[in-house]
Amino acid sequence: ALIEYFFKNDPNDHILKLQKAHNELSISDADEQVQALAALAVYLPEMRREAFTAVLEIKDRFSKAKALATLALCLPEDLVDDAFKCAWNMDGDEYTAQALTALARTLHLPESLLSKTLDDVSWCLHEEYKMQVLIELTQHLTKPLLPKALKIAQELTYAPYRTRALAALAPYLRDEPLLQQKVLDAVKDLEDGSHKAWVLATLVPALPKD
Repeated sequence: ALIEYFFKNDPNDHILKLQKAHNELSISDADEQVQALAALAVYLPEMRREAFTAVLEIKDRFSKAKALATLALCLPEDLVDDAFKCAWNMDGDEYTAQALTALARTLHLPESLLSKTLDDVSWCLHEEYKMQVLIELTQHLTKPLLPKALKIAQELTYAPYRTRALAALAPYLRDEPLLQQKVLDAVKDLEDGSHKAWVLATLVPALPKD
């Protein structure tokens, strides 16, 4: 709140005030200090590398995921790979998914990193978190990666998760008749009528009009 106050209320002088605020922060908990540093780094480019290095040292998984999610808003391009490694090195699918979704939501990811992330997601995460990350990645996928993403969605064994993943992918399958057919085939395997309707409602606008 302090950081946002400086930035919004005195934009012409916010950098000096933020730097002063950082120097005067009296936060006893080390992880909270790093989270504050990450929040400041959003507005102060010169602090971003220092903040990322500090985030790597956080022991608490929740605090690390939260700080990494904050830094994702401003992470230098050459640190993106390291940020993803940091996310995968967290002990716990919940925290890994939290960090991955934040990174995917805010960064422009190269196709190679998207592909690797899909590969890792497919076998590393519990289904709930696999679904969450897949949904976040979907809007950033290039056409060559759509079959891989669809395969992950199809292999989700819990129907509600499978439904949500298929529904997220379906709008992006325009001009992909083979993948559209695979979605239709997957819909047939859904027992719940509302699940079928949800996926079909997202797929129909992408189908050929003829």
